[in-house]
Amino acid sequence: MKKLFVRTFLALMLLALVVVESTVAEPFKIKMGSTSVRSGLYAVTVAIAETVNKTYPGQIEITVAETGGYIENLSRIGKKSGNHSA
Repeated sequence: MKKLFVRTFLALMLLALVVVESTVAEPFKIKMGSTSVRSGLYAVTVAIAETVNKTYPGQIEITVAETGGYIENLSRIGKKSGNHSA
């Protein structure tokens, strides 16, 4: 299950980076769902978000939201595109 989460996460990050390659006036904003704040994976997700934000300032803005975990995150991805609030 952890491998599925990591693969899905990496695929989404790659997709986000490909989309951002085009010239955009506003930053590409991503609200990344994670697990409980008490989880080690939450800390990893925050670290990844901080790294991407520092590497692409003004181009990508990632915020991390606590969710019910990767099952909930996958169901949110599967829903029609739009603003999914945590």
